[in-house]
Amino acid sequence: MNALKSQSGLTLLEVVIATAILAILSIYTAESVQNAVKSKVKVEKEVDRVTGVRDVLRIMERDINMAFHYRDINIDLYNLAEKERIDRLNKGTDTTKKDENKKPDEEKTEEEKKKEEEEKKRAEEKANQPKEPAKEFKPKEQKILTHFLGEEDELNFTTLNNSRIRADDKSSDQAEVGYFLKDCRSRFNKKKKSKCLWRRIDPIIDDDVTKGGTETVLLEHVTRFELRYLGPGKEEEWVKQWKTDKGGDANSQGKFPYAVEITLEFHNKEVENEKPVGMTLVAALRFPNNRKPEETDEKGKAKPPPTPFGTNN
Repeated sequence: MNALKSQSGLTLLEVVIATAILAILSIYTAESVQNAVKSKVKVEKEVDRVTGVRDVLRIMERDINMAFHYRDINIDLYNLAEKERIDRLNKGTDTTKKDENKKPDEEKTEEEKKKEEEEKKRAEEKANQPKEPAKEFKPKEQKILTHFLGEEDELNFTTLNNSRIRADDKSSDQAEVGYFLKDCRSRFNKKKKSKCLWRRIDPIIDDDVTKGGTETVLLEHVTRFELRYLGPGKEEEWVKQWKTDKGGDANSQGKFPYAVEITLEFHNKEVENEKPVGMTLVAALRFPNNRKPEETDEKGKAKPPPTPFGTNN
């Protein structure tokens, strides 16, 4: 009897208490796991949003880094040679200079005196002839196809950042690139629209760098897209417009900027409690290829370069 009493198990109350404790621990563990999963999903979404903005800025930065400004050195050399030729024609030959090795009259022979008289007579006849009007030098203008047209919320320019998708694709690394805001349909709900950032690329460079090519959406729900420019004549001040064509001012015509400041922000207001994400990046042009100040005349027009290799900035 004593042996049986010593082998008695847990009472019903003890089993109920143990089960309740185990249930409470299981609930807390499940809630902790659930909260961890929610936090993980939230962090991943936040990282995806930030990464999306950063990736767009990297694409723009690469295009701007490789901005392409072409100038024909052959035309510069032609203008230089033509200007020198016309200057020589207008100046003529100076016949008034005295020959230091000229003999005195008493040492000259009759033949030398006769020859000198003939040369003097020809010089007088030439001096009495009516002079031709001086020729004016007109530099040969080159057709400019590479431009950089930047507004406060739009940018179009030529770049060397074109990639060939197919091996037999007949295109080079040159292209026209544009960035602008325009409405687009949501990827997940075609019925909804938002303001989107678009990228346009055209592998053919023509007279108008603002049109042509294919357009691709880079980012949806864009709430802010601002551009500012820093370049020749504006080294200490960011400006909201930069145009190298006739629409630009004296500082920007024919000159690419040194850098572009990009401010990008997006916010999907349809998602509850989602905060806006924004970034600012300064993208520098690696080779603006602008003329040096001494290569420009008083009117701001290009002058021929002093040497074939003195044209880059």
